[in-house]
Amino acid sequence: MNNLIHVYGGSPKKHGSLEEYFFKLTESLKENGWKTTFVFGRIPEEHLLGKYEKVGGKIVILPSTSRRVDCHLIYSFYKLFKKEKVDVVNCHFGRTGFNAMVAAWLAGVPAKIWTKHSLEYSAYKGMEVPYVKRRWFSLLKLEALLSNAVIAVSDAVKQELINEYYINKHKIFQIFLGINNSRFHGVDGSYLKKEFSLSDGKIVITCLSQARPEKG
Repeated sequence: MNNLIHVYGGSPKKHGSLEEYFFKLTESLKENGWKTTFVFGRIPEEHLLGKYEKVGGKIVILPSTSRRVDCHLIYSFYKLFKKEKVDVVNCHFGRTGFNAMVAAWLAGVPAKIWTKHSLEYSAYKGMEVPYVKRRWFSLLKLEALLSNAVIAVSDAVKQELINEYYINKHKIFQIFLGINNSRFHGVDGSYLKKEFSLSDGKIVITCLSQARPEKG
């Protein structure tokens, strides 16, 4: 059985698009012989915990960090990766993800992936990050160097990584978060068609999401 570990770098509080993506991905991987473990900084909300477990996800709790380099946390991740004989580590958020990436590199994990979900704070707050820091010393740059691949969930994120942080474009793969279509089967959209004077033959697609600056 292949072994995948997601390092969340915090703890989910809501059932959003990312959680839906995790649930479906974990379910599908299980059918294909993969074991999935999620590392959270604290125990998720109760209504989410059961959903992660239902699709076959194992939960491990390791405290998050605010330090750029946290030797204790790196060692904790190193022991976890060695114990689980992990094949793939996918890091998602914050400095915890960076420290986990260092541990994965030290542990010799075959595939080290970093998924970038949003723009950096500086990008939408108008804060200029010095060129030298962006080019050589940012955690983003270092995490990309340690990764085998970087996943950008949008074109805006991909372009920022290339243009602002000078990350090798050949290392970046743009992959949108998937949608579980089965959630929408049987939804009656006739009232929307009537409201907008659309014929029955038209397909109606709506998008409900958080319109936040870091989403671009």
